[in-house]
Amino acid sequence: MRKGARHVIVGLSILTASMAVAATASADTYKSVANPAVCLGVKANSRTLGTNIVTWECNSNPDQFWTVASTSDYGFLYAHPTGVPDGSRCAALNNNGQGPQSIIWDCLPSSKDQHWKRVLDHYDNLLHPCYYFENEKFFGKVLTVASTSPPPNVATNVVVTDNYYLPNQFWCAYLP
Repeated sequence: MRKGARHVIVGLSILTASMAVAATASADTYKSVANPAVCLGVKANSRTLGTNIVTWECNSNPDQFWTVASTSDYGFLYAHPTGVPDGSRCAALNNNGQGPQSIIWDCLPSSKDQHWKRVLDHYDNLLHPCYYFENEKFFGKVLTVASTSPPPNVATNVVVTDNYYLPNQFWCAYLP
């Protein structure tokens, strides 16, 4: 390998590594307003397509890291179940919206059931921004914890329901 090509490869490797670190740093953990002890996560740290999105005790595991692709319009809500922000898994609706369950799936730009708008609603008492996530395919439907008081150590499903502005429909952003 020529010396110049080696520098390009090393430079690209450093750039790729720094992008991965930056993407992880920009990820957030979303705590439920209904119970701030639980966070939005991927069941059992799984990367398997169709795995349920759930709440679980906030524990800084990578399955609780999320990145929003767009802050002002509809975009992907990227999951990082392995801690690797590779952009390959996104929050989606089960059966393309035929069921209320939210799952992770391959990120597909044409699938509006995977497009979410993060809407700022208020700030918690520690001044963390709190949002609801509205689905583009089903306008007015938002990510909702299936329980109004989700327990910390029980995987509670996150579903999509009409937006009634209830505490179990709001998520406050914290750095992981």
